[in-house]
Amino acid sequence: MVFIDETSHLEPQKTSEFNSPKIVDRFLAALIDLIFFCFLGYVLLSPLRRQLTISKLVDSDSQFINSYTQLALGFLFIGLIYQLVFVAWKGATPGKLIFKMKVINIWDRKKPSIVSSFLRSLFWWVSFATGLPFLSVLTNEKRRPFYDRIADTEVISLTGRVSAAPARSIVMAVRFAAVVGLIIGAGIVGKFCVHFYLHGEEMNEWRDELQAMSAQSCEIVSEAQENWPEEDGEVASRLSVAMALFSANAISSECLGVEAFRSFQNGDQIELAYLAKSFFNSDDADLSDSYLKRVCQEAPKSEACGFSEMIELWTDRSWSEATQKFKEILLHGSIYAKVWAIKHDERVKDFSSELALIEGLWPQKYLAEFLGIHRSVALWGLQRKDEARISLVGALEMMEPNDRAEISSWFCLRELADSCSGATLPSCRSFYDFASSNEDSLATASLAVTYIKATECREGDKVEYENLIGKIPNEQSTIFLRALTYLKNGKTNEALGIFKPIARDPRWDKAYRDEAIGRLVGILKTEEDLGEFVDIWKSEDSLSWEWRSQGLQLFQRFQKLNFKEQALNVGKILFDKGALDEPLRKNLIVLAFQIGQKKMAWTLLHGDGDRAPASLDSFDEIKYSLTKEFEKGLK
Repeated sequence: MVFIDETSHLEPQKTSEFNSPKIVDRFLAALIDLIFFCFLGYVLLSPLRRQLTISKLVDSDSQFINSYTQLALGFLFIGLIYQLVFVAWKGATPGKLIFKMKVINIWDRKKPSIVSSFLRSLFWWVSFATGLPFLSVLTNEKRRPFYDRIADTEVISLTGRVSAAPARSIVMAVRFAAVVGLIIGAGIVGKFCVHFYLHGEEMNEWRDELQAMSAQSCEIVSEAQENWPEEDGEVASRLSVAMALFSANAISSECLGVEAFRSFQNGDQIELAYLAKSFFNSDDADLSDSYLKRVCQEAPKSEACGFSEMIELWTDRSWSEATQKFKEILLHGSIYAKVWAIKHDERVKDFSSELALIEGLWPQKYLAEFLGIHRSVALWGLQRKDEARISLVGALEMMEPNDRAEISSWFCLRELADSCSGATLPSCRSFYDFASSNEDSLATASLAVTYIKATECREGDKVEYENLIGKIPNEQSTIFLRALTYLKNGKTNEALGIFKPIARDPRWDKAYRDEAIGRLVGILKTEEDLGEFVDIWKSEDSLSWEWRSQGLQLFQRFQKLNFKEQALNVGKILFDKGALDEPLRKNLIVLAFQIGQKKMAWTLLHGDGDRAPASLDSFDEIKYSLTKEFEKGLK
């Protein structure tokens, strides 16, 4: 074999008939050969293709890898035989025959031998796999690629459509491009080598964690990525899309773990992979924290690092600092960050900001359920209840039955807090129908409490708590329903004897504790008794919906019993947390004025609009008096 043109010393008139065909003819001939070869492989390898399809359907990774490997080797073998047979038999493949080309031995100008044909076929496929050896068609004087020089062969044209020797400028440009390509390739390989050296052991650990999981379970990520909007002017990565879907409860933690491993294995977005692994291992606090710390170690200035710092602020309940961190992240935030910002705004009850973020992402097919639910909650928090109910109907239609039960229960409980007329609204109807036909779901305390209240509103005085005891399979619910039975039969002291321990005991499920406090507030009549539950209320999470609901109950109960100072204290706390709507705020102003707290009344009045108050005459008079007194003092 030779690597130089042994015919270059011959006289031109004796070699002109052996000149190389036009490059475009060679390209088209190769394309036709590939089409013929692919059709042949498709037919001959159909059993292996069937096996590959079955491995996908049964979700078997090992079977899939084995089938894929066999299929790839089968195609390579057929391609090798295809080139070998035609070159040794006809001196040309079908594509070359169509364009009237021929492969010859450079020494005797005859068809190549079987050995030469085999070598040419083998290294043709090596060249095809790497790409670079084909470039020698553009640089070699006789247009002989690497595989022709290995096999001592040459391709000639039988029609006279021949290529001239390549110009020196083209040769230099192609060689420069090849060198650049090799450098880039070497850099990529080097990067992977360094990555595997630094993280190889950790990758094995991740692989062991995920060995029972299948990469085929994340097809939704591939589908979503194809239709995902650009993030900061770039196509979103698979892992970024997976993070957004996971944050919106659209994929499982298993799927997120698979995507994190895939990204980590490829050495791509390692910091985001660590963040994803932190979420994947959220059940193990120490392991989750260790991955969270690795995020900023990998990329201190990345969005993922800023996000991990925000997670720590969340853990410490540093809500104002977390809000500021979100503002920084959202300047160039990925969609997964915006999804978490929506959750954060709902947590701190910044419903206006939450709604603005939702509208910015709307509509997004793969986040539709998440956005629909949170849009309904935000509208409810803004007291736009009719809009919230309309939004909720649309959201419920997209949800699975179990998920639908949870969100409809949440809304139904708040509808019933306003009035029993809420039992006829879509959220309560949807929840009640589901719970009635899926009684096992009532083992969840929050669903059981909503079902009890909905049944009370539907049946009124005819409600039979004994029947509910048989339907709700839960020891705590049985005790709770016994108290309600006592209350119905006029045995208030016996009912209080059950409700009070429930409200005080943190071992009880929070849904029953919150409901017991609500029932007690409606029954108790002395300042001392009610004061105990004010203390319990103050110790609870002031950002929760339950805290707001209990506070409003206490405020209105103190007003009803004419305990003005206690009502003012509770009302002021609610006002500071933004939990009072306009009518109740005006009632609070009146209350503060009536007990001589004029400065407080003025503070509460500051910024008042022109909407009609709950008690027009009394409020207008107080407003006039306060304005006259305090504005005069300001001059």
